[in-house]
Amino acid sequence: MKGLAVSLAMSLLVTGVALIGVAAITCDQTVSCEVAAIQVISVSASPAALIVNSATPGFEPDSATDATTTYSITVNKASKITAKINTAMSTDITLTINLASTEGISAGDVDISNATITPVDVVTAIPAGSKDSAQTITYTLSALASAGVIPQADKIVTLTITDA
Repeated sequence: MKGLAVSLAMSLLVTGVALIGVAAITCDQTVSCEVAAIQVISVSASPAALIVNSATPGFEPDSATDATTTYSITVNKASKITAKINTAMSTDITLTINLASTEGISAGDVDISNATITPVDVVTAIPAGSKDSAQTITYTLSALASAGVIPQADKIVTLTITDA
């Protein structure tokens, strides 16, 4: 009986030592974490052709407007949206853009006719953490009668989201 007790005690001692040894094995890892600046913008499509083709007698031609496209943004830092055009509009022709915004401050109708080098602000004061989805883009083409007949030409408008 004494032998059994000693055997049992030795068994528990060895098992206990083994369990203590397992619990004492550790290792460390260094995990490097970062959240980079996020400022992304997308548009739904290109608008339909803007064609000035009517007027009330005695007045300037009627403007052409398109509000069928949208933009979406996600930012994690204070931002703004600018617009520029690849080539200037002809004399007596004006192209404006208006970006709606629920997160920032829309500048309303902004003339981009000659914004070929320096972009113009169209939405400002977009706070960090903003997600603006499916916001309307409105383009308006206006022409004075003195502009004459201008053949259709494609213009590229570039929207950029950048630091505020």
